[in-house]
Amino acid sequence: MAKISVIIPVYNAEDFLTECLDSVLDQTHKNLEVICVNDGSQDASLDILNTYAKIDKRIKVFSQENQGQSAARNKGLDLAKGKYIFFLDSDDFIHPQTLEAVHHHALKNKTPITAFLYEKEEKPGDFKDRKFETYDIKKLPSLVRADLMAYTAQDAKPRISRVVTTMLFHRSIFKELRFKPGMYYEDTQLLLTILKDNVLSTLLPIPFYKYRMNEASTTNQKFTEKHLKSYHTLLSDLTEQYSKEPYKKRKFKFLARTLIEPVCKRVAFNVSNLSSKEKRKMIFSLYQMLREMRESEALTPKTEEILKRLTQRVISEIKKDLIYRKKRRMALRTYTRTQKLASNHIKKLLQGRAHGIRCYQ
Repeated sequence: MAKISVIIPVYNAEDFLTECLDSVLDQTHKNLEVICVNDGSQDASLDILNTYAKIDKRIKVFSQENQGQSAARNKGLDLAKGKYIFFLDSDDFIHPQTLEAVHHHALKNKTPITAFLYEKEEKPGDFKDRKFETYDIKKLPSLVRADLMAYTAQDAKPRISRVVTTMLFHRSIFKELRFKPGMYYEDTQLLLTILKDNVLSTLLPIPFYKYRMNEASTTNQKFTEKHLKSYHTLLSDLTEQYSKEPYKKRKFKFLARTLIEPVCKRVAFNVSNLSSKEKRKMIFSLYQMLREMRESEALTPKTEEILKRLTQRVISEIKKDLIYRKKRRMALRTYTRTQKLASNHIKKLLQGRAHGIRCYQ
């Protein structure tokens, strides 16, 4: 069995880290090195890592100042010695047969990438006391595809996630590639860079990866202008890559549909929760992104129509907010004016009463 390097970036994950590490150590594939990069955690995560490292020599702990998930994964890639690379987030866990299954089918089909499905926790506690099904690894169904990207579409069946945690990679994939630091969705950017070359891949339609609901994770955070700008950076980078032959025609249109539409929907559904200042920044950033995509001819007529509707929804939210603010200012001015008039009236009454008293005396 070839060695698999499991790379786990860790940041303030004390509540879930134990289950994550147990799921790796319980793997039926035993030839592992588990590279845990502590990214400046301020809770008990580092203590938990050191305790596990004393129990099992396959666990290697490295610490760095907080630099983000990309930097932590890149450090893990620099340190990895395994033939295959597997990424795992510290708040998630995997089925005990995950690595054995993906390794077996990677060798069987001679593919540098082996992808699989994930199961999402709908509400906290859904994964508690989970009992795992036992699979016959050799009899698992598998699809060998040159265009794995097609399975990342919203309507694909089966559909895989555009993240690196649901795939096993041959280490040669990362010979010259690394995660881009300082942005959200960095794994999507890297993954779509890899898949643009029609890499022959295996797809196992089994939900081996268990994705936990964690409010601190990127995907569960409030969608802000920073998220939108990261999407813009992602799209700009991919636009440059996919505008070249032989990717230009079909894949570029596909990216527009699978990336631009979802981000516009997120903006439309989240804009009502933002402040007035955030809304204005959001619509300006969205306009810049869409203008760039239009100039690069990445938008199909269908996508244009969808984006038009979504953009109108965002604009209407901003208009509603502006109308509310205008009414509020008018109401405040009316209130202030009324208060001033009342104050003057009371003052005159008091002055008149005082004058009457003086005359009587």
